[in-house]
Amino acid sequence: MKQFWKKYRIALTAAGLVVCLTACMGAGIAYSRTRALRDVAKAAEKETEIGSEGQDVPKINVPWEDDTLYKDVLNDSYEAIGQEVCRKFGADYETVTMKDVTAQMRNYEEVLMLLKDMGANPLLEEHEDKKAIEDDGGYSDATMSLEIYLDEVYAFGGGRDVIEEICGKYDIDPDKAVISDLTAEQLEEIGALAYETSDHPKD
Repeated sequence: MKQFWKKYRIALTAAGLVVCLTACMGAGIAYSRTRALRDVAKAAEKETEIGSEGQDVPKINVPWEDDTLYKDVLNDSYEAIGQEVCRKFGADYETVTMKDVTAQMRNYEEVLMLLKDMGANPLLEEHEDKKAIEDDGGYSDATMSLEIYLDEVYAFGGGRDVIEEICGKYDIDPDKAVISDLTAEQLEEIGALAYETSDHPKD
């Protein structure tokens, strides 16, 4: 355990800073708190698996400077998402720096990540695959419902109410739909409503 902590204390400290920073930047960044922590955990797991082979740990989301390139903040597996974010907001993916990346851009980035990583997952907790969760020893991107994800990110218990309100607005059955049945814009609405409803720190 001491060796593990020594190896990852920089990454874990960085993730802690991400939590502090994102809490101050509004609804557009709130999702990224959980993503940053999960990236740290995944990097640690990957290092444990391949450490003896001397391979590099995958990049993780960490605190940045204003002149840090946006593409260098993203995990390598999200390059296509970063490119789509820049396309939508008229930025050059190869050159845009973090000082020009807005909260709206990070919010759009995060819902695209949700669609990519958790698109097949149910909206509500009651429809989760409990056996798969038990077999995995806890939640993963493949098993967590949107309801639990919202409750975790915003540290409240109102995820279900938020989902049902937005689904009702668009005539979507939350008992049958999965995350990929929602558009990026609908997921943004859900995130914004969860942010406003919760006690998550506001600007």
